[in-house]
Amino acid sequence: MSEDGQKKVIISKGSVTLAEMDFIQPSRIIDFFPDATLAIDLNGKVIAWNNAMADLTGIKAQNILGKGNYEYALPFYNCRRPILIDLVLKPDAKIESEYRNLQRNGISISGEAQISSFGQGVAYTWGKAAPLYDSSGKIIGAIESIRDITERKQIEEDLRRSREKYHNIFENSIMGIYQSVQSGRYLSVNPAFARLFGYDTPEELIGSVTDIGRQLYTNPSDRERAIRTLKEQGFLERFELEVRRRDGAAFWISMNTIIVEDENGIHYDGTVEDITERKRAEEKILFHASVLDQVNNAVITTDLCGNIVYWNKFAEKLCQWTAKEAMGKNISEIIAPEKVPEKPIKIIQKILAEIRKDGHYEDELSASRKDGSVFPASCTFSAVTNINSETIGLVGVCVDITDRIKSEKAIQNRDLLLGGVAVATNILLTERDLDYAINQTLELLGLATGSDQVYLFECNRSGGAESLADLRYEWAQDSAATLKGNSDLQDNGLQEDVFPDNEFRNDVIRDDGARDSCLHDDICSASICHPLPPRWYKVLLKGHSIRGLAGEFPESEKAILQSQNVKSLLVIPITVEGQLWGFIRFDDCHSERSWTGIDGAILHAAASSVGGAIARRRLENELTKAKENAELAAKAKSDFLANMSHEIRTPMNAVIGLADLLMETDLTDNQRNYLEIIQSSGDSLLSVINDILDFSKVDSGKMELESRPLDLRECVKNSLNLMRPIASKKNLELKYAFDEGTPEAIIGDPIRIQQVLINLLSNAVKFTERGAVSVHISGKKLDGTCHEFSFSVKDTGIGIPEDKMNRLFQSFTQVDSSTTRRYGGTGLGLAITKRLVEMMGGKIWVESKLGNGSTFYFTISANAAFLKPPSEIRADETKRSGNGKVRSHPLRILIAEDNAVNRLVISKMLTKLGYQADAATNGKEVLQYLELKQYDVILMDVQMPEMDGFEAAKIIRRSWVPEDQPKIIAITAHALEGDREKCIRAGMDDYISKPVKLEDLRVVLESYGPLQKTDSRQPSAGK
Repeated sequence: MSEDGQKKVIISKGSVTLAEMDFIQPSRIIDFFPDATLAIDLNGKVIAWNNAMADLTGIKAQNILGKGNYEYALPFYNCRRPILIDLVLKPDAKIESEYRNLQRNGISISGEAQISSFGQGVAYTWGKAAPLYDSSGKIIGAIESIRDITERKQIEEDLRRSREKYHNIFENSIMGIYQSVQSGRYLSVNPAFARLFGYDTPEELIGSVTDIGRQLYTNPSDRERAIRTLKEQGFLERFELEVRRRDGAAFWISMNTIIVEDENGIHYDGTVEDITERKRAEEKILFHASVLDQVNNAVITTDLCGNIVYWNKFAEKLCQWTAKEAMGKNISEIIAPEKVPEKPIKIIQKILAEIRKDGHYEDELSASRKDGSVFPASCTFSAVTNINSETIGLVGVCVDITDRIKSEKAIQNRDLLLGGVAVATNILLTERDLDYAINQTLELLGLATGSDQVYLFECNRSGGAESLADLRYEWAQDSAATLKGNSDLQDNGLQEDVFPDNEFRNDVIRDDGARDSCLHDDICSASICHPLPPRWYKVLLKGHSIRGLAGEFPESEKAILQSQNVKSLLVIPITVEGQLWGFIRFDDCHSERSWTGIDGAILHAAASSVGGAIARRRLENELTKAKENAELAAKAKSDFLANMSHEIRTPMNAVIGLADLLMETDLTDNQRNYLEIIQSSGDSLLSVINDILDFSKVDSGKMELESRPLDLRECVKNSLNLMRPIASKKNLELKYAFDEGTPEAIIGDPIRIQQVLINLLSNAVKFTERGAVSVHISGKKLDGTCHEFSFSVKDTGIGIPEDKMNRLFQSFTQVDSSTTRRYGGTGLGLAITKRLVEMMGGKIWVESKLGNGSTFYFTISANAAFLKPPSEIRADETKRSGNGKVRSHPLRILIAEDNAVNRLVISKMLTKLGYQADAATNGKEVLQYLELKQYDVILMDVQMPEMDGFEAAKIIRRSWVPEDQPKIIAITAHALEGDREKCIRAGMDDYISKPVKLEDLRVVLESYGPLQKTDSRQPSAGK
């Protein structure tokens, strides 16, 4: 021990070898060392060399001790300078080739080195060197021990690779992999497992889930059941259960687990697979029936040449090769040769290319088992990388998809059937010809099911207790195969004891004994009756189907089916309004088919559609009758209103017309006062009639709005001007105002806008004794050119009681409905106003307080428009009228009117206007007049005896050449919606409603004449 506390190796002074120290025999001592050991003096001469050193270097001790410098052994060190002994003696020596894990511990130094052992290959050594001291503590040399650690290094490298391989499989597998303990915690999970349950990282899942059963399992008892099964048989295979993701969403997994016991104790290793889609597919196919067989899967890892380096136990079961047998085999040997014409290396290259492009490779292949059997497999591969992100192989998951392919085939068959049912249902819903729709339905169902024959029967019965079914429709693959010529069937009636004694013929059988008439009574006599087996009726009556092989039916039924060459069949009941109507029968005549419950369920839906079509046809017939009755009622109402209008307007025409004519004569003040009263009363009565007709139009939806440019300010002014005579008598002020920026030119119906304003202004003036009535208009832009216009009509009248406000816009009601009411009216004005406002895209409401006046508000929607300046309008009118020159030639006018008073009134009006006219009393006389004389205008009443105006107009348009045809102006008391259009369609040119006003007649006649025509007197040859 030196003064500084370091242990030292001390020998005696002098230049002497250890071998020369016979009294201590050092060579024998170091020969017992398992590590190779050598010692040198300060000159580099070897003074110790044990047997282990000789074995390591191949140099015997006698060949190096005392004979030369230790550099003689440098080839052993692979020319490495300096070596550890150099470093001990010369701590500042330059290191040309570094040692690994070089460490200094006081005066000693150790490290690892890779050496070339004289051509015997690469080896790894561990060495340690320290100085040699004499008894006085002086350094006289150095000693080094060398240990061969090649085997240990190889073990470490193998362990590293194994861990790396497991890590890649674990991290890159597309299946969820986990380790857990019975206490309910996870030891480790791979990223796929974490993602499956909605966690971003495995660490997040492990830290969050402390009770697997309660946090992840929908039913916590599933974990207890899984652990119990795992302990009983040592593993779980395809254990299915419902679990929940982090967000609470439920899904199904298939779990495979084994029990593992290592230095850390007992834990569970397993994989999970999301089988939610498979579950859904199974539920779709089997309609909540039992699930399909569980699917096996395997995890396989290969190197870059396709050689298998990992083969789990599920792969052993799937392919029958044990892991020991599979390891080292190429993956291509597992695939059926006829599917893999390429060499194995090309297959791997193709897979790797797909993985580089898409991140994974998926394909369906034929895989072979050890016994030579082949099965379809769905294989998914991804790359396995090392910690340096270098691709070192492939990891694949293979699943036996035999059951899935079978399921897909079944789905295809079901889809074909569902498609046929869907098309058939659409035809039944849309086709008006029910016979055609049902025939098409039977054909579609026959083709979709692959049946040989499909029949539709209606349950019926004969005169006695015999149970029969009438064959209504049929379809057959072979048109010669039909039930219609089978006379044996029509002679063998089967008795049925469940029918009552009263006779049913072409009736729907009902549980309550009632009967409904047959859908097609007209074909009942041509239908063919077949015996209905007693058992069938009882089953069908309960809504159940009948299916099976003909050979398994009761003997009495078997005989009938065999006579029809039926090997298997399916019978589906048809119900109409909850009662058995008949059934559809599907026959297989070439094979013994097993009909499934799903087939029956789908065809039940088709039969329901047929029953629905039959029920709809009944309902349609009922609705048609109801519609016809409603149309008759509507026509009666329309005829009543038309007749009422005609009967009232015809005498009103005389009253108002003669009053107008009398007003043009010299009258005394009393006479003029009386005439004004007559005119006012006539106008009031006409207003009542117009209100009733307008309400009828609106109520029936027949009123149509015009859409043309108009001047909104002119509409308001015209409406106010109509009210000024009445307002002036009551000293009421009428005024209006437009907000700045409100468009005055709009697209709309000026007549209806004025009608709304006049109705509101009329009420305002009627109920206001003093003060003023004002109109305010504003507009705001909605989008584009569309605006919303707001109107208010304010008065200072009597106001409206709050409890009567809700009656304002109701039909035939007034605020004051007593027999002593002060103000008149029909109660329709505001109801019509409300409908008109709504038709113009607006709404109406009122604010009022009793004694303080009322304000009515309404809005309409309309587009802004452009109107020509007044100067341009006047220029256009002058141009149309022939530069302002009034034509002086009188028109040749014929009056067609059966009412003598009205003929007189119109004649006097024409005389007043400066015209002369002839008169006819009906359409026939009109034609006779035209044979004798050519007329420019016919004022044609439409309702006349013998031949009305419509028929006369049609004959004129058909029989006279266009240049000889007169203008025909309808003068009628009919004023309903459509009357004008009816006149135009009959060939008339214009329309005036009774009572005829002198001004209206003047305007119409001036627009047509005088006309210049030839003096033709004869009708055309087409007459």
